[in-house]
Amino acid sequence: LFRSVLEFLFSLGFERSLFEPCWLTKKINGKIEAMIMLEVDDFNIASSPEYQAELQKLLQERFQFGKWEFDAADFAGRTVRFEKDKVTMSQEKYITEKLHQIKVPRGMLSIKEELLNAELFEEYRSMLYRVSWVAHQTRPEAAGIVSLLSARLNRATIHDLCCLNKLVHHIKGTANQPLVLHKFDLEKMVLIAASDAGGVSSEP
Repeated sequence: LFRSVLEFLFSLGFERSLFEPCWLTKKINGKIEAMIMLEVDDFNIASSPEYQAELQKLLQERFQFGKWEFDAADFAGRTVRFEKDKVTMSQEKYITEKLHQIKVPRGMLSIKEELLNAELFEEYRSMLYRVSWVAHQTRPEAAGIVSLLSARLNRATIHDLCCLNKLVHHIKGTANQPLVLHKFDLEKMVLIAASDAGGVSSEP
């Protein structure tokens, strides 16, 4: 099925991105007219107003769709909303249903440097994975703590578990907080590159 979808989109002039194989774009006279993100059997489509109706007609003639949603929809665990000057993405449902604090057995809070036992470790690893996905998708402010805790995963302690619980508490308390992508003028965009130049001036 996936190959059939790709072959059809290729026939319409779409090309796969070198950075993300599930991201396809169509250009007309060098200008992007449409983009499609594929996720299993879901399509996330962005198109110019001039090409939108034609693209929808072509896709519906070739494939059977359950429904079409405009301006707001759930896609791959995220709620995406398109507004006049911005796009917002949130994971309120996932956060509310999947994230929870891990109960620390009575008496263990006083021994913060104690390594987690097997049972607590499995709970901790699972919850850290879920929080990591949320941080990666819509809550970048959590990425730093997730990175530090992930680096210590093989020696996780009660202290680490407490830190994760505090992070979960924060995220759940702000579950409806979206990631906001503001519209900007491409003509005014400036690209800035930063690089670690260590060793550039060293002797060969």
